[in-house]
Amino acid sequence: MFITTMTNDWERLFGRPAVRDQVQDILFGCVGVSGASLMAYCIMPDHVHMIAGHSDGGPGISRFVGGFKSLLSRRLFPDRHGIWVRRFDDVVLRSDSVFRAKLEYTHQNPVSAGFVADATEWRWSSARFWLLDEPSSILTKSWEWIDALRVL
Repeated sequence: MFITTMTNDWERLFGRPAVRDQVQDILFGCVGVSGASLMAYCIMPDHVHMIAGHSDGGPGISRFVGGFKSLLSRRLFPDRHGIWVRRFDDVVLRSDSVFRAKLEYTHQNPVSAGFVADATEWRWSSARFWLLDEPSSILTKSWEWIDALRVL
């Protein structure tokens, strides 16, 4: 699934690099404990894009995204209530061409916003993993999670 979750009123809560570092750490931690597979992501000042899968399908993705949003809120903004839009947008990626389009969109987001000239310059995304083959212990290019879903 291609997932977008945004802050209420597009508030730029993740505008500072140090905050984006923390958001990234929380995202990676949630991947580790949720059983989700994270294929791509991009952390922007007011929203986060992800391409993720889960062997439990939609319910597993909902738990993963909900857990991420909840943990991030509690850790980074403990005195604030409701920093996120309640829902998140998701698109089921039904073909390789749709997957590639969403992957490109995810990585080009900071370029389109004028933050960097090249996607690989934005350190809060999976662009270097995909475009420069930078190693990652969190990200995957494998579709193994979908095979587990098919067994169910």
